[in-house]
Amino acid sequence: MQGIQLREGLREIQKTFIYSLVAFLAIAFFSGLALKKWEPFIQDFVQSFVEGKEDLFSIDGQLLALGLFKNNLKAAFYSFALGLIPFLFLPGFSIAINAVVIGAVYIFISSSLSVFTYILVLLPHGIFEIPAFLLAASSGIYFCRELTRKILRRPHGDVKQLLFRQAQVFVFLVVPLLVLAAFIESYISPLIMLRLMG
Repeated sequence: MQGIQLREGLREIQKTFIYSLVAFLAIAFFSGLALKKWEPFIQDFVQSFVEGKEDLFSIDGQLLALGLFKNNLKAAFYSFALGLIPFLFLPGFSIAINAVVIGAVYIFISSSLSVFTYILVLLPHGIFEIPAFLLAASSGIYFCRELTRKILRRPHGDVKQLLFRQAQVFVFLVVPLLVLAAFIESYISPLIMLRLMG
């Protein structure tokens, strides 16, 4: 029964997820190009962001898996929960903001890493972290749509059952993907970066 509910939950957000993925990649790419002219500002912005996330780093600068997991889980949960607000489709803004951050981080490190190297460093944990985040946001967008339709008295699904199915997607897919991504980003991605830069 649980597996059926989970598959149904994934089926519901399949199109939304695909659209979200395309939008995320496009915004990340074009923001990386557009933000180049504001490189000094981006350098300061990312530096201040990193300084506000000391809990993600150990004494020797190594990323802590638990800190990363908690930070990413919070971002994914907010993206999902924002869908409970009808009409506004706020998870879409969350997707855009996170995509811009990807582009901004590249600007921050572009002096030492090529685009190809940046992608290689990002890829091992990104193939788990980005889909996890987009699954959460897609669930929020889809739920917002159905809730909005209900309020407007238009054809809609059972929002209680929908919320239950999307909560299962979050618990049984998003959370495990984030755990895996945090582990890889902490212990594997830094080694890849050192090898590529060495």
